[in-house]
Amino acid sequence: MPPIRYWLSDTTPVRLVGGTGPWEGRVEIQNGGHWRNVCHDNINLQTAEVFCSMIGFPDKDVVTEIKSDHFYGRGSSGNMISILNCADGLSGISGCETYTECSSGVGLSLRCRFAGGSLYDHTGAAAEFVCLPLDPDLISGFTSGTAYVYGSEYDTNEFGHRSGNDLHCSVCRSKVQSSDLMIPGKSSCYDGWTMQYHGDLVAGANIHKAATQYICLDEHPDALTAGQDDHDGKLFYPVLAVCGSLACPPYEDGKYLTCVVCTK
Repeated sequence: MPPIRYWLSDTTPVRLVGGTGPWEGRVEIQNGGHWRNVCHDNINLQTAEVFCSMIGFPDKDVVTEIKSDHFYGRGSSGNMISILNCADGLSGISGCETYTECSSGVGLSLRCRFAGGSLYDHTGAAAEFVCLPLDPDLISGFTSGTAYVYGSEYDTNEFGHRSGNDLHCSVCRSKVQSSDLMIPGKSSCYDGWTMQYHGDLVAGANIHKAATQYICLDEHPDALTAGQDDHDGKLFYPVLAVCGSLACPPYEDGKYLTCVVCTK
């Protein structure tokens, strides 16, 4: 019996299941009152990016990795849905081909993230890239702000993406060793991780000459006794979000980023 083709709405509920956060997991869509796995067979990057867009990423070019072989668990192998040939730039699945067949029985899994960092031509500021979460916790309680976080882009066509496309990222951990992780933009850990402390993301000023890095300053930091004189040295400031290449929402222009240090 040939596969049956049918159509889904752009408002069809989509979720990622089994990952450490809302940006990764096994792809499931709600159909007929039930959650159904999406088939991995013949998935292309454009189709995967549609799912990332539907769960909340405002930009399309955000898929870090397409996984298979039940990377985030098997789920239900029955009644799988194949969603194919989504055109580049779609934000929903109504324009994709949808069938009731999955010859391999393997579900699709994704990681959706985007990278950030300081502006390329700032004199100083934080030097490293950071991997930013989809669901940031932002605050507005500071009055200073000469440290910033922007989104990241390709500036060449030589890596298989157009110049100007926003950059992907991933965070990996070993399953045979302990891990520690600083998450910029979050004030709590994801399920399965233990929080060591949380606070505010800080970095050096963009107008200073020395390179710095993003660090997580405890919410209630200590100070050295008799260290109150102002002699400069290594300086840091709270970090502001700057919209543009940084996706807004979920980030907000001019809001400060929190941070958390987690172990597992």
